[in-house]
Amino acid sequence: MNKALHEFLLYLQYEKLYSPRTIASYRIDVSIFHEFLAKHNILFDDVSVQNIRDFLEEQILSGLSKATLRRRVVALRRYYSFLVGAKYTSINPFVFVDAPKASIRYPKILSQDQVEDLLNEEKFVKYYLSERDEAIIFTLATTGIRVSELTNLKLQDIDFENRILHIFGKGNKERLVPFSKKCRDRLEYYIKEFRPLLSSKDKAPPTNTVFLSYRGKPLDSRSVEFILKKYENKTHHYFDLHPHKLRHSFATALLERGADLRLIQDLLGHESINTTQIYTHVSQKTITQQYRTFHPRAKKKVDK
Repeated sequence: MNKALHEFLLYLQYEKLYSPRTIASYRIDVSIFHEFLAKHNILFDDVSVQNIRDFLEEQILSGLSKATLRRRVVALRRYYSFLVGAKYTSINPFVFVDAPKASIRYPKILSQDQVEDLLNEEKFVKYYLSERDEAIIFTLATTGIRVSELTNLKLQDIDFENRILHIFGKGNKERLVPFSKKCRDRLEYYIKEFRPLLSSKDKAPPTNTVFLSYRGKPLDSRSVEFILKKYENKTHHYFDLHPHKLRHSFATALLERGADLRLIQDLLGHESINTTQIYTHVSQKTITQQYRTFHPRAKKKVDK
């Protein structure tokens, strides 16, 4: 089965255009299932629904969360679908098994006042690399792009005249994301005035990646997370900043201002509208909290 798994991973890489991180997750999920089959002397093309239920029970007893187990079932269902198409087996037993329902984890967000406080701090906080860091924060906060999309952004992907980013997201799918005038100002200043200082560093390889490290190399996602934490410490605004939190805050702000859910789906690059719908719950939660905080009679007992 190593050959089949190898072919499946190549299929994910070159046909589905999945990221290395996603492919690594599939490799782990499939390998764990194969270990289960080997331990119980079950042939991969003779897997029954009961075998799968035994596997799920064993995984739960090992302490695996429902969310991870659900992802694992989805991965194995796709794997067996590939095996059927490649003639390794005649049936996909995972289509007869429902993935465990995971409890909904609503994304954490910043209020719009907190976002404004964060973006206004750039007027007062200056340090080496602050121009780059401000451009990063403005871009994340005002476009809602993923951190991986930010780190892969190329100079030619920015249309300053029309204020549009050409984003290549999951599966290398292209989408157009607008950005604000203030974001344009930060990006232009960083690219014209500061980025050349980084790209000219000794031994820095030539690159057209927008955001560079101190050594002139393209930033990765972990570096961006570190930059947000550093910016937080500099501004003394401790919001537990994370790229995903800025993305979630962007989406929730659009929804609360009346943006159509399909528009938000397109801007975020979600394949399914179901992924975007979670922000309706976040928005409703925010509205309820604001009502309880600000309405004069929200916490008062009603007169009998």
